[in-house]
Amino acid sequence: MGLGWFEEDAFGVPGRMLNLSDDFYAALGRVAAIGALVDLKMSDLIRAWTKSDEISGQALRYQLERFEQLRRERSDVPDRLIDAVAEIDAAMKQRHTLIHGIWPGETIGWLNVARKVRKRKVVRPAGSMPNEVVGVEDVKAVIRRLVAAIDGVVPFISSPVN
Repeated sequence: MGLGWFEEDAFGVPGRMLNLSDDFYAALGRVAAIGALVDLKMSDLIRAWTKSDEISGQALRYQLERFEQLRRERSDVPDRLIDAVAEIDAAMKQRHTLIHGIWPGETIGWLNVARKVRKRKVVRPAGSMPNEVVGVEDVKAVIRRLVAAIDGVVPFISSPVN
């Protein structure tokens, strides 16, 4: 952190673009990587409970919709699993907000560009307003939440990546 306007970090990103510390980039990268693992675990969960590959490769929202359908169709879905999937949904919303936010700098804060999807078209408001300052510790809290969310569903699935 603290690069000059034209000074580049080790990866060629100048200070005028994203003036973030390596720790912050590392934390955001972990949020992205663990988010991919959450997608895999949800896919594994749906496959284990439906005995079907229909959901493989689908976006998380489709997997969550399929889980809700499964929950309505079956009476043997444990409350613990329902809670675990709800936590995955909540944790992944936090992940999405972090990954798709705008990060001009750790001390400046984070700009959450509100988005609405209307008929498959993303609508962004003119401009954006600072939402909150998020530091490395805040991102680490999201990492811990994602890890706990995965741990919550693992007992209900079998996967080659546990």
